[in-house]
Amino acid sequence: MNPGERGADTAGGPLPRASVPDALRIAAGVALPWIAEGVTARRRAVVRLSAALGLQDRSGELLRRMRERYGDGPLLVRLPGLRLAYVLSPHDVRRVFTEPAHLLTPAAPMKREALGHFEPTAVLVSSADRRAARRRVNDLVLDSDRPEHREAGAFLTGVAQEVAALSARLDRTGRLTWEEFSPCCWRIARRVVLGSGAVEDHELTELLAALRRSGNWMAAGRRRRRTHRAFTARLREHLDRAEPGSLAAIARSAHAPAEADPDGQVPHWLFGFDAAARAAIRALALLGSHRAELDLMRAELAEHGPRDVLALTRLRATVLESVRLWPIIPSVVRRVGDDLDWRGGKLPAGTNVVVSSPYFHRDERVLAQPDRFHPEVWLDGRGEEQWALLPFSRGGSRCPGENLVLLTTTAILADLLRRHDFRLTHPRLLGPVAPLPGSLDHFRLRFDVRPVDPRREPRPS
Repeated sequence: MNPGERGADTAGGPLPRASVPDALRIAAGVALPWIAEGVTARRRAVVRLSAALGLQDRSGELLRRMRERYGDGPLLVRLPGLRLAYVLSPHDVRRVFTEPAHLLTPAAPMKREALGHFEPTAVLVSSADRRAARRRVNDLVLDSDRPEHREAGAFLTGVAQEVAALSARLDRTGRLTWEEFSPCCWRIARRVVLGSGAVEDHELTELLAALRRSGNWMAAGRRRRRTHRAFTARLREHLDRAEPGSLAAIARSAHAPAEADPDGQVPHWLFGFDAAARAAIRALALLGSHRAELDLMRAELAEHGPRDVLALTRLRATVLESVRLWPIIPSVVRRVGDDLDWRGGKLPAGTNVVVSSPYFHRDERVLAQPDRFHPEVWLDGRGEEQWALLPFSRGGSRCPGENLVLLTTTAILADLLRRHDFRLTHPRLLGPVAPLPGSLDHFRLRFDVRPVDPRREPRPS
């Protein structure tokens, strides 16, 4: 046993500390791939390399070896200038997300350094004295407690218009790639957040993309102050218009206190739609490679009209399952305020507590056959009950836009599937037989597209 190791059955006493070689292995095998892929903007070349090398699978396997070696942790990892604690037990995940924010704050320095490039006053990076007010305005505008947003009618109309335009192109080309799918999703994002007057404002999205690329470098990234001023000015023009049927209109009518800064929350709402698009196209990849499940989906679509999106529970579950299989946020980080007692040991103040989604989402202690496609997990209650499954985070920092994202992504997929049949042609490794890989390069997904015969009856499965 290496110095500092503890057996897996140890409980109580000092928390285990990774040996120097193991700390370096964790840095290289878990932390570095996440940072290299891009914390705020995905880097195509690195995402491709990560998928080719199976780096997410390897990171999960490495943490499982650490659990066998050191026990359930949390495992303390000391790196130059950085103290980490990796959560290894599903039981501890619940505590991470239920501790008060002053004990475990979401506003970890590395998060502030990344998001500060384009959303410096967002709720996720706000200090404790302003966080509550900003969370309230997010909950209010995004209708976080409602399955269907109050402006769902306007949003679904916008989705239908944009998907119809995309479908017309698919009829001509017979194929779908990220290059066609992403612009459609961004048009929907600008429409939902800012109104139809922003649909054609591609420059706004490009300015945000430039700031996000700087955010990838965190503290080392060059501050693009001129770009940020241009982005903020352009965004304010749309916000001042406060177009009815948009999130901007609700934010401007919220009468929130100054410290809530509703305008400062808007960049994160736009940012979140990029992650939603990745989840949606990966969900389409699952359906395009699991034909029996696609038949069930078509039967569900046949039973409900285009506006009855909430009734499409199986399609919604597929979006959630795509995020379980390929997490949007690979690592959730909380920073310890004061020294925190944990399992008979102490987490020192300033420690960054890390919950690795790829590790828990593919853990057989959490879910049987975790490398398979299991949409039923999100239909029978297991997904909600199991705190180690966190597609939209958990607790008080759970994504306030979860229901809105699920509404829009489900609507996008439903409109596409009503018009077209999608067969995944790349990569060919997805399917119901082999375990699903831990990495999936959304940039390289390819689908053959054929019109759906309206006379065809869905086949029972």
